[in-house]
Amino acid sequence: MSLETLRGFALDLPHAEEGTSCSNVVFKAGAKNFFFMGAKDDVMVLRFKLVDKVAEAEQLAQTSPEIYSVGNSGWTTVRLPLVARFPGKRFQAWIKDSYRALVPKKLQQNG
Repeated sequence: MSLETLRGFALDLPHAEEGTSCSNVVFKAGAKNFFFMGAKDDVMVLRFKLVDKVAEAEQLAQTSPEIYSVGNSGWTTVRLPLVARFPGKRFQAWIKDSYRALVPKKLQQNG
């Protein structure tokens, strides 16, 4: 799965739009940013606000702290080489979790 596929997945969520924040691409609905994607040097950096999937991220952070880190409030950062294969299905689930956690319920409805 490519970064472009993740981008399309995020934009397919109701009311989702793409913008920028600092040097990152940000995906938001209304005024709520729910997914950040950027690159620094040769590293892809992804950020999600996890609730339902935070335990999974914490377990990954214990086994691969050089890739995954989880903050106290559930914000999860993933750092991978740009050439790395990455778990697209996992990241799609994390995008959905972040969207549900941050976007107002009224915007989560289609239309």
